Amino acid sequence: MIVSVPTMSLPAFPNNASAAPAIASGTNFDLNAAGASVAYVGQMPSTQTITRVFFRVASATTGCTVLVRLETVDTSTGLPTGTPVNDNASVSQVITSGAANYEVAYTPFQVTKGTLFALVIAQNSGTPSAIRFGNFIDDNHGSGLPYCLDSGTHVATLAPCFGIGTSGSAVPLRHMWPIIDAGLETYNSGSTPDTRGNKITINAKVRVCGLRVWADLDATAKAILYGSNGSTILASADLFSNIPPDTAAFPNDALFASAVELNPGTYYIAVEATSGTNIGLGVLTFYDSTWRPGSPFGGADVVYATCTQTPSSTSSWNDTATNKQAMISLLIDGIDNGASETSSTFAA
Repeated sequence: MIVSVPTMSLPAFPNNASAAPAIASGTNFDLNAAGASVAYVGQMPSTQTITRVFFRVASATTGCTVLVRLETVDTSTGLPTGTPVNDNASVSQVITSGAANYEVAYTPFQVTKGTLFALVIAQNSGTPSAIRFGNFIDDNHGSGLPYCLDSGTHVATLAPCFGIGTSGSAVPLRHMWPIIDAGLETYNSGSTPDTRGNKITINAKVRVCGLRVWADLDATAKAILYGSNGSTILASADLFSNIPPDTAAFPNDALFASAVELNPGTYYIAVEATSGTNIGLGVLTFYDSTWRPGSPFGGADVVYATCTQTPSSTSSWNDTATNKQAMISLLIDGIDNGASETSSTFAA
């Protein structure tokens, strides 16, 4: 039976999302001298066999050779110990000048659930100058665990463009984004496609009261929830132009006239442009499709999908850009409590 809960987004939106989604860099998360290092400290959410690490360098004046390590953490200081969690958890990588994406391979090793670890990238040889790592500027998550360090100094409100990977997949970690780009896709009613969003898989019975969309709405648009057949509109709501009254991109809630109850399954959520004036939809791009499961924005259950008006079936949707996600999610105000009910009104 569905019971009411405080409204939440599924997948959860980044904290403090504001303006257009973007990858940023700065002097508070860089390698700029011999002995410099950066680190992400967190806990492993499940037992994993680690095979690789991803990181994005947003800019670099002079490169160097670094050690990329998963280290243990001193619980008395909160700092990496310098000791790898496994003998295989350290490998060297040359960083060149300029912006670049790096995928570093390990001999596989296991990290158990709950392990406190630090992903450390540390200067090993050569003198780096302004090697600045990308971070997802609009995920300002505060100062608690997980957190980042710049040469041992705590850096608050930072979500690095890093990833920890397994064979053909990636580990979903809070505030760690294995992305190479974040920005707005612009389109209008004359574009092909003119409807863009996600194919989303949900794993529990829920009640959906609307959609949340990270968009720049310089024109009207419509937020639409399609059924698992890809064509039936289960609910829709207008997205209003210039609300709020400026041109920035923000998360916008579009509330349905009536909530819809959904069974576990796959659905389509999208924004249809209804004007000849461009709108912008937030989109994340991952290093490749094997890193999308590591996204804090729904992982493998959310994949970019598009169509051109009035889809007739799932085949009307193009979901081949498996290295992308649109910043659109379900608004949930009810979940199944597991109690039996005499009848079901869940949509297919």
